[in-house]
Amino acid sequence: MTEEARRELEEMIEENVPTDISPGMVVKGVVVSKRSDGVLVDLRTKSEGFVPQNELLRPVERYREGEEIEVLVTRVPRGDEEELIRASEKQPVIRKILDKIERAYREDSPVLGRIVDRQKGGYVVEIDGVIKAFLPGSHSMLERADRIPRKAMEFAIIDFRRQRRDRYNIVVSRKELEEKEIRKFFESVQVGSVIEGTVESVKDFGAFVKLTDKITALLPRSEINWETNPNPRDHFKRRQKVRAKVIDMDPEERKVTLSTKALIPDPWEGVEERYRVGERYSGTVKTIVPFGFFVELEPGVEGLVHISEVFWGNIKKDVSEAVSVGETIEVEVLEVNPKERKIALSYKRVKGDPWERIEKAYSEGSVHEGVVVKILPTGAIVELEDGVSGLVHLSELSWGYVEEPEEVVKVGDRVSAKVISLDKVNRRIKLSLRQAQGNPWEELAQKLKRGSVVKAVVRRVINSGVVVELVEGNVEAFIPAAHASTELKRNLKELFKPGDVVEAVVMKLSTETELGRRNLILSIRELEIAKEKLEYEKMQEKEIEEAKITLGDLLKEKMTHGNGGDSR
Repeated sequence: MTEEARRELEEMIEENVPTDISPGMVVKGVVVSKRSDGVLVDLRTKSEGFVPQNELLRPVERYREGEEIEVLVTRVPRGDEEELIRASEKQPVIRKILDKIERAYREDSPVLGRIVDRQKGGYVVEIDGVIKAFLPGSHSMLERADRIPRKAMEFAIIDFRRQRRDRYNIVVSRKELEEKEIRKFFESVQVGSVIEGTVESVKDFGAFVKLTDKITALLPRSEINWETNPNPRDHFKRRQKVRAKVIDMDPEERKVTLSTKALIPDPWEGVEERYRVGERYSGTVKTIVPFGFFVELEPGVEGLVHISEVFWGNIKKDVSEAVSVGETIEVEVLEVNPKERKIALSYKRVKGDPWERIEKAYSEGSVHEGVVVKILPTGAIVELEDGVSGLVHLSELSWGYVEEPEEVVKVGDRVSAKVISLDKVNRRIKLSLRQAQGNPWEELAQKLKRGSVVKAVVRRVINSGVVVELVEGNVEAFIPAAHASTELKRNLKELFKPGDVVEAVVMKLSTETELGRRNLILSIRELEIAKEKLEYEKMQEKEIEEAKITLGDLLKEKMTHGNGGDSR
């Protein structure tokens, strides 16, 4: 400090010297110099004051000469003592902060602090960088293994006591502050309140909405809107602002349930006026179930198409064969029940009853593609289209012999069938698979004639003969008992078994189908007799040939001997 500045300071001090100074007074002073253990302060008295390091708010090196600070006088020397006045910069600040803390304690308001250390049973919290308070572990909302947070936080003051010489005891709590906020929330909000929040996360069962830093509510899937089964992810995203109504609260469990549906008008109000019985409307297939499917007519309004209203036929089929989820279709309203929130719909009536146009679509003699949907002991059921099925009798499955329908067709087979009779009144159609394939007898008439030899498979043995099927031609033939074998007295069932392949000769062939199925008569006996005759003839020829050879040899030998005799 220059000499001139020092003189100005002394003059100012002399002009503003207090009449008296005593311990406990808070005065302003000017830093005149710094020592390693504190600072000297001009208190505008004839004696300087000294503030030791432990009573300063900052380290000594951070003070500058000429800086004004506020201090509390702690000791004034007697007149004969040459000691400096003792002062503290901390204590006035501590008093102010303690006053603020006490006021906060009485007003039940939080204070800002920072956790600075651990100690037995809890933590040390520093308020305003000066006042130390105790934070019990049970009130810290921290686990013992957690790192101490560095950021400043709010604390509730749960105990405040001043002691002598500005000593004090302060206990703070994070837990109490949180519980206070929670209590305040449940006191200010009730069932029926409309509040706003932010979507915190979205799950399959709903969305979690953050209402305050301490309260997160659940918005269930069923409370999103009036749809039967809305997908939460189609309606909410994280950080999205949401306005909803409180429909349930449990303060003890700290649970809140919200509803956005409650803020949307009920679509079932006036539904009878919008969807009249007998009228047709477009909708979207929402869900397929074993007993039918649900159609959304508008958001929140769905109707059921029972399986009996899906197909015209009596055969049970998979609904997914008719419609698929997400498909837009037209349906007819059968019944509306607003009280039970149900609408009955029909899908098949929109498509129309196929039997109303049956004679034009399936005239007698026409051939159509169909699917085998059922096997019966007497034949098979072939579906030509939804609601139109016909019976193929066992006798009409094949031109050949058929004992079991499964030998020819199986469920799911796609076949061609010819309409052989139609009864619109009783909704019956008779079909034929064999007639749709053409008559093989016409081809046989060109190939076979009386006496032709054929191979056949034994199908069954009866008293009057053997029923067989030609290997080539796939038609049924009959071998009478008298023509089954040359051994007439043998039991046919001992001679023939189903599946045996036999060879026979054609005795009679008729291509007039009106005569029935036994229009090809075969004979094994005639073939055997013919074979025996042929063998006999071959044997005779062989014997004659052998006789010729023997006679020739004799003549040759005789001639040879004769020539020899002449030479002698």
